Amino acid sequence: MGLLAAAALIAGMSVDGNVLSWPALPANLLMLHAWGLAPVAGWNHPSWSISAEWFAYLCFPLFAFVFWRLRDKPVAAVVGAAAFLTVLYFVFEQVAGFPLTEATFRWGALRIVPCFALGCALYLVYRKAPLKAPWTASAASFALMILSAALGLWDGITVLFAGALILSLASLPNARAGVLASRPAVYLGEISYSVYMVCVPWKLLSINLAAKLTDAPDKQLHIFVWLAILALLPVVAAVSYHLVERPARKALRGMADRRKKSSSQKKSNDDTPERVFQS
Repeated sequence: MGLLAAAALIAGMSVDGNVLSWPALPANLLMLHAWGLAPVAGWNHPSWSISAEWFAYLCFPLFAFVFWRLRDKPVAAVVGAAAFLTVLYFVFEQVAGFPLTEATFRWGALRIVPCFALGCALYLVYRKAPLKAPWTASAASFALMILSAALGLWDGITVLFAGALILSLASLPNARAGVLASRPAVYLGEISYSVYMVCVPWKLLSINLAAKLTDAPDKQLHIFVWLAILALLPVVAAVSYHLVERPARKALRGMADRRKKSSSQKKSNDDTPERVFQS
């Protein structure tokens, strides 16, 4: 993002001042920018949710402590999680003055807590018994979620329907998933994280270039230009997936494997004198 923004400035293009916010950089690098530690939503803004997930993973022992004790009462767990989400959403909006679903670099870490709790509760339902009519449940959940959003109903309602949709889709065995289990669909799922991560950089680069090439005033691009930008997003994400995400994942796992191997060798060497003495 920094290189793209710098190149855009050199080329005489306009860049939002928050994109190169140096005060926000340390929190971004440490994945703490959804914890209220970044002054503005700078750099790659969608990554706030990765910071929020990091917070949830660190808190997972607490979630596990609560929900493992409810493993034989999945319905009670879901009801409790839904009630917690409802209360927190209501109280937060009264205190903060804006919905919790709009929290990003401010209170984004709190935003994930009720959804993470709901996910834990829904897993208990799935663990007990996946839904018996997953396609019907998926269609109903999806329709209700879209209807709730279209009618502008309270965000908590839409989020709860989204949770029901996830449970319904999780209950679909691959043999019955149809097009959702096809190779193109699975591949789109594999690169979905990269789609999310390159969305803003690609938007910054493509819109500025398109506006410059077409002399579009105030970046008012033609609908077909917008469609082309949107269609190329998965292509850019695929490049990012194969050049950045997969190699990085492989490197991190390699580090873990080397540490494990080194630890095993050290333990083996430490045990050698004892085995010799015993023999």
